[in-house]
Amino acid sequence: GLPGAGLAPGDAKVAGILAESADGGAIVVGAGVNVAWAPEGMGATCLEALVGGGVSRGEVLVESLLALDRLCGQWDLVSNLYRQSCATVGRQVRVRLSDRASDLVGTAVGLDGDGHLVVQTGAGPDGEGELVTVAAGDVSHVRPAPPPSLPSQ
Repeated sequence: GLPGAGLAPGDAKVAGILAESADGGAIVVGAGVNVAWAPEGMGATCLEALVGGGVSRGEVLVESLLALDRLCGQWDLVSNLYRQSCATVGRQVRVRLSDRASDLVGTAVGLDGDGHLVVQTGAGPDGEGELVTVAAGDVSHVRPAPPPSLPSQ
């Protein structure tokens, strides 16, 4: 599948999109928003925690559908908005791909003309690493390790 996430400040996941290919060439897309609850230990939050109060699921649904309606058929605009707001570009990532035995780890350096993620792997023999285009996979941001604590004196 091809996942996507809506990130809140601090990279907390507040929404997600999952696209899976189905028989006959169809693609099934699902979307979810953490309105009042978010799973613990997954780097997630919910809208109610972000705004400090109640959030109407109906209003979230209506506003989301209206926004989608405004973008429908505006593929150049959608592409530009996606490229401008992609929180993954410039980040260290780990990509789980169904056709590879091990995860792909590197830096997300951009998006190609089709919107696929381009990842530069670690330095290879030429010192540059390899550019890998990712059309579909499970992409995670690699969080930097916390600084080591200093011994107390």
